[in-house]
Amino acid sequence: MRQNDNVLLKGPIHTTLLVLAWPVIASNLMQTSFNLIDMFWVGRLGPDSVAAVSMTFPIVFLMISVLAGFTVAGTTMIAQYIGANNHSEANKVAGQTLTFTVILTVIFTIIGILITPFLIGKIGVEPQVAELAIQYLQTYFLGLVFMSIFYVYQSLMRGAGDTRTPMKLAFFSIGLNIILDPILIFGWFGLPALGVTGAALATVIAKALGAAVALYLLFSGTTILKPKWQTMFPQKKLVKDIIIIGVPAALEQSTRALGLTFMMSTVAQLGTATLAAYGLGNRINAFVFLPSLGLAQATTAMVGQNLGAGLTDRAKKTGYISALMSMIILSLIGVFVYIFAEPIISLFVVDQSQEVISLGVEYLRIAAFAYGFIGVLNTINGAFRGTGQTLAAMSFSIISLWLIRVPLARALSLEWGATGIWWAVALSNIIGAILALAWYTFGKWKGHIVTKQETLEGNGY
Repeated sequence: MRQNDNVLLKGPIHTTLLVLAWPVIASNLMQTSFNLIDMFWVGRLGPDSVAAVSMTFPIVFLMISVLAGFTVAGTTMIAQYIGANNHSEANKVAGQTLTFTVILTVIFTIIGILITPFLIGKIGVEPQVAELAIQYLQTYFLGLVFMSIFYVYQSLMRGAGDTRTPMKLAFFSIGLNIILDPILIFGWFGLPALGVTGAALATVIAKALGAAVALYLLFSGTTILKPKWQTMFPQKKLVKDIIIIGVPAALEQSTRALGLTFMMSTVAQLGTATLAAYGLGNRINAFVFLPSLGLAQATTAMVGQNLGAGLTDRAKKTGYISALMSMIILSLIGVFVYIFAEPIISLFVVDQSQEVISLGVEYLRIAAFAYGFIGVLNTINGAFRGTGQTLAAMSFSIISLWLIRVPLARALSLEWGATGIWWAVALSNIIGAILALAWYTFGKWKGHIVTKQETLEGNGY
């Protein structure tokens, strides 16, 4: 792709964002749909299994979040190098990012398997739920390295402006996962019924095959990025850049994951019904947030490439347009979720427990008020990442979760029970979005720019 042909630098901003975002949204939609299908099958095992799988999400997120931070570094650096028409350096970044994340993944896999019983024990749930959660997590961690390769590939290609190839690979992997899920959970076709362990194993197998295809595509020379195996050997300058950009992004994700784990412990104190409702609500919210996450990743690529090309005004305008689009789309979805909250929750409560349904409906209706704001927060943070300003994205995520949501949830739950937790979630998203947008507008955009362009320095970028 020659610079003169790069639509990210020349096309209409809103149209280009949508063209970039829709394959990301489709991939994430498929993944989130699978998560809901996964919960649907697990729900057939009973409330203990639902609670066990629900409570593992923050812990899984905690381990993969550090790795995700370094994939952000790869996305940002590749976007800027492609924008500067320096494909050679972009290819080197691809190899370096892959090596770096795989090494970290192996380390975290070992740590994750060893500390799982300790982490589950600290959350404090009933013994039967804890035992199922440990089985699920330890199996899941066995496939972490495959997931790492899979997600690194997606991030690198999106930074280069190719969001369709990762979408196709995601559809392959997730489709396989959907097929394997009930087979391994319930023991179809003469296989042993593995329960929640089968759900985790299905994910491991699907991601392993997806990772193999990703490696083939990346090194076959058939995509925008064409790294060689020699680029896998560590290079001091590029590793330094990956660390400078990746560490704040990794801290953002990991501290967010820790905060979600603390939230889970607060919710668990209110009983299994509240825990199940919280888990179901979060799965549904993850589905709702997909458009903003797709726009956020499109924004990162587009801002990065425009900065690499020296188009600073266009880069900043991209963030505003993306935030407005996300606000409108998620607010409309919020109206729909508020109206149909009860049938949505009821669909995933197999025993039709009225307590779980009532709590879940209340959670969704309160959360719906803040949907537009979480869309703004996601896309503005995506713009920050495109500049390499991952420290800003980290700061607003920490403020939203640690300084607002966690203490507010503990305080309000003492007075209002589960209702207090639901309002803490909504208010933290609203305040976080307002603060991020204010900084984006009035603060200095001082990011880590990997291309040396006088225009960037002159404009305070």
